Amino acid sequence: MSLSLNQGTSPDGLRAKTHGFKNEHGQNVLTLGEYEITFEDFLALAHYVLTNTNLEPDDIRLHFVECVRSAQVTEGYREEIGGHVQDTKRLSIDMPQLPPHP
Repeated sequence: MSLSLNQGTSPDGLRAKTHGFKNEHGQNVLTLGEYEITFEDFLALAHYVLTNTNLEPDDIRLHFVECVRSAQVTEGYREEIGGHVQDTKRLSIDMPQLPPHP
């Protein structure tokens, strides 16, 4: 299963997918469009987005932080592998309708 990014992303419908496998260097990876990035780089990017600029009124980053803060580790999808992180608050970001990219 993949996630289609369509809230202002260019190109609309850019796909993100986790695979559950490690690359040749033993790192977990995800695919973002045509790019394969490690979880470490993804988390570095998330940290950068959260901390690199001042907050604005009703900043959506605060909602994201609250969702992550409330998440819990629960039983995994497959017992032999381990648990997974389950959100207790759904991340729903209402974005204004953006004009199409030129």
